[in-house]
Amino acid sequence: MKKLKFGAGLWAIGFTADRFIPGGYRPVESFRKQIATAAGVEGLEAVQIHYPSDFEGLETREVAKIIQDSGLKMQAMNMNLFSPEYK
Repeated sequence: MKKLKFGAGLWAIGFTADRFIPGGYRPVESFRKQIATAAGVEGLEAVQIHYPSDFEGLETREVAKIIQDSGLKMQAMNMNLFSPEYK
């Protein structure tokens, strides 16, 4: 039987704002902290992140190293096309 692999969007672990609570459900954590939290989720093997909002101020090589050092893989890097700049 083939083993299933699981990934999740970093937004599920991070700030998580939506139309009901636009201020977010929890405090904003650093990218490193969010990745460390994701790495602690049993069975989670990969993360999806948004460019550039999830890791503003970090170089892409540094982002890749943080994810790799955590033991996770990057499932996808989504472009932040839903922000006001892209109307």
